[in-house]
Amino acid sequence: MSDNFGTTVTAQKFMANTLKVFFQRSFLRDVTNKDFYTPGDDNPKTTRSIKNKHQKFTISTLYSNGWKNYSGGSISPSKVQEVVSTLSIDNFKSLEDEIESLAHFKSSVSDPQSSIIQDAGGKLKQLIDQAVLAMYGDAGAGNWVGTDYTTGSVAVDSSGNVTGSGTTFTSAMVGRPFKADGHSKWYRVKSYASATSIVIENDSDDTTSSYDGGAISSGASYTIQATSAASVTKSNIAAQLQKISQNLDENEVPDDGNRYVILPAVAKSALLSAPEFNVDIEKVHGEVVQKGQVAKAYGLRIFIAPTSWFQGDNSNGIYCVAGHKSFITAGYGFIEPITVVDSAKRETGYGDLVKGLFGYGLKVADERRKAGAVLYATFA
Repeated sequence: MSDNFGTTVTAQKFMANTLKVFFQRSFLRDVTNKDFYTPGDDNPKTTRSIKNKHQKFTISTLYSNGWKNYSGGSISPSKVQEVVSTLSIDNFKSLEDEIESLAHFKSSVSDPQSSIIQDAGGKLKQLIDQAVLAMYGDAGAGNWVGTDYTTGSVAVDSSGNVTGSGTTFTSAMVGRPFKADGHSKWYRVKSYASATSIVIENDSDDTTSSYDGGAISSGASYTIQATSAASVTKSNIAAQLQKISQNLDENEVPDDGNRYVILPAVAKSALLSAPEFNVDIEKVHGEVVQKGQVAKAYGLRIFIAPTSWFQGDNSNGIYCVAGHKSFITAGYGFIEPITVVDSAKRETGYGDLVKGLFGYGLKVADERRKAGAVLYATFA
């Protein structure tokens, strides 16, 4: 028996049907984009191909300078701005199954409904959907919905050192959005020193940490977003969803049917019993339900996933990812195709070994952080 089984029809069916089940169940393609390419490769069939571990791709975001007033005469062009980020395939999941009957394996992989295909596709969904949910921390500063902290006042120096008066800063505030009266944009908490001392930085990961907000005199009011969870019930869940939508509106994120929010299963009761249900919250039907989408509201496609998949818990707060499809860029695919190792060639074990390697990477380019949002909440 050959050990390069990845070139056979059976192996190709296994990979194709596993991915078919995965895409039928996962919300990945509904909430992420594939706006990346291999530098120097202009072939649309290969430029996004996942071939190697730690393979790097380019995410390019172009910005026009927009329309200008014209009063006649020649037109002077302005150079389009290009911002580049890197997507790395740095997560790997291996498959190693021992089989006793190659004939049975061949029969099973031809049927997308077989247990082995359903199990492989289902587990892949769980792994990667959980990885998407863990991306909440890349949502843009200013787009976090929860209970904000505004106690006391602050002074900020030119390096981003914040000195509080009457404040009780905590280490849990690190990573949260920060904005003081006098700031023209949102920053985030970089580090915590004491109840009256924190450091803030620009909301950026693709560049060296810095602060460009300037000095702000003492006595300034401020906001640190979502330092504790909002208590969401059937009475206010619609209002919380509307806040997410409004934040995206403020950032001019397109309302084109590609906005979403992913809620935990524990939120489903509040959602479906909200007084706005069937008015402002519309139930969906069809195959989208299989991917977890249950409703639409305020331009958001609402997906439900198991509560245990989310970061946080329903006692202290669950981090729910929201945004537009342009927010998270995802690359994924088989790095090593499915192969079968003959039992005679194995040092241990008795059956033939089916194995393969799947790789994926998720990235939020700094310029796209504004297209992401977070709902930090408990649900009742």
